[in-house]
Amino acid sequence: MNMTFDKLSYEEKVKAIFLNIFGGITKCDDVANGVVEATSRVELKSPIVVRLDGTNVEEGRAILEANPNPKVIVASSMLDAARKAVELSRG
Repeated sequence: MNMTFDKLSYEEKVKAIFLNIFGGITKCDDVANGVVEATSRVELKSPIVVRLDGTNVEEGRAILEANPNPKVIVASSMLDAARKAVELSRG
């Protein structure tokens, strides 16, 4: 299923989106720039929890921190991200 953030965010049962990236070939800074670009174009109903790890992870996190969005929550680890996504989905 290929859905964009805006369509997925407005699905009735979606309470949170968990974006888990382990950057190898795809660099974390490229993913972060994509998240910033996508979230600047659409209004999100559901929050997105972003976990980045791998190539250029520090740069990716810096990009997300430099472009704050209340609907984008940056997590430091897979466990942290999973906990945040579950917490957000409970409302």
